[in-house]
Amino acid sequence: MFTGPRCKLAFPAAAVVVLCLGHARTTHAAVTFRTVALTGDAAPGTDPGVTFKSFRKGVSLNGLGQTVFQAVLQGPGVDSTNANGLWSEGSGALNLVARQGNHAPGTEPGVVFEFLSTATLNDTGHVAFRGSLTGPGIDSANDSGIWWNGTGALAQVARAGGSAPDTGPGVVFTGFGDFAFNNNDSFAFGERITGPGVDDTNNVGIWSGPSDDLRLVVRRGDPAPGFGAGTSFSTVQIAPGMGQAGQVGWTAELVGPEIDSTNNESLWSGLPSSINLVARIGDQAPDIEAGKLFTSLNLPKVNALGEMVFLAGVTTTRGIDAGIWSQAAGRCNW
Repeated sequence: MFTGPRCKLAFPAAAVVVLCLGHARTTHAAVTFRTVALTGDAAPGTDPGVTFKSFRKGVSLNGLGQTVFQAVLQGPGVDSTNANGLWSEGSGALNLVARQGNHAPGTEPGVVFEFLSTATLNDTGHVAFRGSLTGPGIDSANDSGIWWNGTGALAQVARAGGSAPDTGPGVVFTGFGDFAFNNNDSFAFGERITGPGVDDTNNVGIWSGPSDDLRLVVRRGDPAPGFGAGTSFSTVQIAPGMGQAGQVGWTAELVGPEIDSTNNESLWSGLPSSINLVARIGDQAPDIEAGKLFTSLNLPKVNALGEMVFLAGVTTTRGIDAGIWSQAAGRCNW
């Protein structure tokens, strides 16, 4: 039984289709379909005669029902170096965002996209994606990055081998994996760095902000706020999701005086200018009987309001040894 509008994606072998389920209180829900693309259709942004051959997994849509997807092409001039592309309805019509073999903006002449992945479409209709590169001067130190089309044209957000903000001269990103992208066109990601003064104690960080003003939120080796001198982050791992104001969450292991295996795991959240402790093993678990202490903390998830939900272990009594805690009191945001 559905009590509100929901949208789901259906993935036939030869089409991208949006399936919308309207208000319904019986098993005979009214269903409407809108075909987005079919194999054999002309592929927007390509030469005459070039069509969609197949569609890749990972089709998604934003809150406005606009879709983003990857497809494989066929037709005149298509080969293994340019057969893959990324399309979006974010502009109001289906348009090519990026294509394998096309020049990657922000890179040297002759450098092109080799692979496209991890595409996200926000509610402003802007697309961000992770890509890998090939071409002159490209090696494992500079062959990946993040691009987006929110400036009116495709532009680079960050790249392996590019300067890592707030870390010092010569310090660069070593590669790019998953990232978060919100409806205010801000990004968040956790990555490794290398360069002068960087070693195994400070080679990981988390960044957040708009494409033209990314700021360091936290870095491995930073002092842990609220703790005594000498207590620092020995590990940091970013959580999935981010708030619309740019808030991020992460797990961290602490090291320092009076830190041991009973109190070294912690959860944090915040912005580049302000970070806060959310939970720590050894602390009393909230909203539960006294004496229930956190014994383990799993990677949380962050919603659009910057609130966190996480699974944690607690000291065992009365058969209770774990629970789920949420900062979103009285709401279901997940």
